[in-house]
Amino acid sequence: APSQEQLRSVLGPPEDRAEDVLRVFDAETGIVSGWEKPLDAFRSIAAPALLITGDRDEFTDLQDNLDLYRQLPNAEILVIPRTDHFGLVRHPMVFRALGDFYGRVPR
Repeated sequence: APSQEQLRSVLGPPEDRAEDVLRVFDAETGIVSGWEKPLDAFRSIAAPALLITGDRDEFTDLQDNLDLYRQLPNAEILVIPRTDHFGLVRHPMVFRALGDFYGRVPR
């Protein structure tokens, strides 16, 4: 599991975020940059990735997540049934999947 320091470097206040995180996330809006790139640009990302989405996510279309999953060479995807975006936060399937993923992905 990530340490508190690692979490703060990604999710904490902007002044605590790592430099590479600041290049990706806008400090004011939280919006991720890079999504304007063509989908096939993600093929070069070799890092293991776990995409998690709810089948009723009101912010991200399920098909968009599936398309991204198909581009990432070492990706896995978990679609939680009958779950919206905010329902993912405490869903037990998410916690199990994250524990499993971090338990077998090289650090």
